[in-house]
Amino acid sequence: MLKLLRKIRENLLSENKFSKYLLYALGEIVLVVIGILIAISLNNKNQYTSQKIDRDTKINKLRNVIYQDSIAFSRNIENSRQIIKRIDQLIPSLKTNMTFEEYQIFIVEFQDITMNFREVEPNRTVYDEMINSGNFSQIEDQVLKEKISVLYGKYEHFGTLIGTLLSTFLTTRNNLYNEGIIEYKYFNIEQSVESLKEGYEAFQFVLNDRKQRIVLENYLYMERELHENIASLYTYLVNVGMSKLPLPPNQK
Repeated sequence: MLKLLRKIRENLLSENKFSKYLLYALGEIVLVVIGILIAISLNNKNQYTSQKIDRDTKINKLRNVIYQDSIAFSRNIENSRQIIKRIDQLIPSLKTNMTFEEYQIFIVEFQDITMNFREVEPNRTVYDEMINSGNFSQIEDQVLKEKISVLYGKYEHFGTLIGTLLSTFLTTRNNLYNEGIIEYKYFNIEQSVESLKEGYEAFQFVLNDRKQRIVLENYLYMERELHENIASLYTYLVNVGMSKLPLPPNQK
């Protein structure tokens, strides 16, 4: 093809047909430009296809991450619900005639419940990677993009709320320790039998002091409310998370 074009040019020049040569040259330039444009178009199309495949892959990874986060949230919900049941069984045992055997059961439950707090940090790795790489801004489905943004905004907001609730509760617990309503000797489950009996006798003063007993009851009610709030917040996140990323067409 190149040899043919060269021969045509040589013939036109040798015959002094400059005007025809000029038109031919312009035509050749146009063909080159068209070829370049076609090449650019194909390259852009291939690049777009590659970027779209990359985005779709990341969205599928994000879908899986959100699903795994929801499973972790669900476990926390169940944990809080179980603790609520245990608190409901524990509160009635706070009575003036608590036996030593009941006291032993009480301190084991109390110790386990008051130390049983779990926070779940959602996995932001894929989402942050999409933000930093620019993939997220290139998502064409604006509704989907908004849903993802809202979801991770909820994650951050609710995480702050749960952290504040836990911090407030722990401050209250520390105040009870400082006021002597909860003392180490009352609730140390790894004591000798003699030490347990001493703790039991000391705890009787709390149970027989109406004000201190009510404070301890209120502490348990406060913990119960804390777990109700935690369960509600995580339930909301699970429901929102599972509705934010619809399944791909081939999985519906």
